Amino acid sequence: MQDNPIVVAAEHNVSMRAVKFFFELRSLGMMSGFATIYDKNAPTRYVRTTAEHNYSKDVKYLGDDPKGRDCIIIEDFIGATKRLLDAVNLLKEKGAHNVYVASTHGMLMPSNQTAIDRSPIKEVVLTNTINLKRKSAKIMQLSVALYLAEVIKAIEEKRHQPITEIVYSDTFEE
Repeated sequence: MQDNPIVVAAEHNVSMRAVKFFFELRSLGMMSGFATIYDKNAPTRYVRTTAEHNYSKDVKYLGDDPKGRDCIIIEDFIGATKRLLDAVNLLKEKGAHNVYVASTHGMLMPSNQTAIDRSPIKEVVLTNTINLKRKSAKIMQLSVALYLAEVIKAIEEKRHQPITEIVYSDTFEE
């Protein structure tokens, strides 16, 4: 990956997470950029439904120029892939070099995994909170076991700490 990627919020409900990731990259010395993809016809208040919102023809890209740069799309959950692939294709049309996706959860049916495999996405990184039906060369799952173990340990020790404090600490025992 290049040292100047663009962090892309593909939905307004992940904007704060994307901004946090952008500043984390900056703190590591990476001169990252920031962008958001939005549909001006989408509801202003996000409500998760069983049907994933697909972008209309009024999709807008707001942010740094992706031409020749790597882009990292930040998502919270990937289910159906139509909207995600629309965002990836929009970035590629604008000249993005490689497109990566980072998401907390991925509930991907084999057909969705096949769509990702055939897409211009370079790599998708997910946690292993939801088991995938099959392996994919483009999808990497990261284990949350250590984080869960630390939370359970804190509960047993009656440490009254917020989970975020436990998860983001660097004091894990290995």
